[in-house]
Amino acid sequence: KLLSQMGQIAKIGAWEFDIYSRELVMSDEMYKIFDITPKFDVINNYAQLYAKPSYGDLIREKMTEVNKTN
Repeated sequence: KLLSQMGQIAKIGAWEFDIYSRELVMSDEMYKIFDITPKFDVINNYAQLYAKPSYGDLIREKMTEVNKTN
């Protein structure tokens, strides 16, 4: 609870990604920072959150290639 409160006050969040299971776990504060819900598919919509719009198509293409090779 204390960690959660500190994250809210400082406006920082935490995340963890398991490369083998492709599972992403994010703190509540991370969802607030990006104004998304836990149902938002961060892995497949990475470009929408982090990339400049001009790179969106390229990132989606590369993510699709990665998903096919796994």
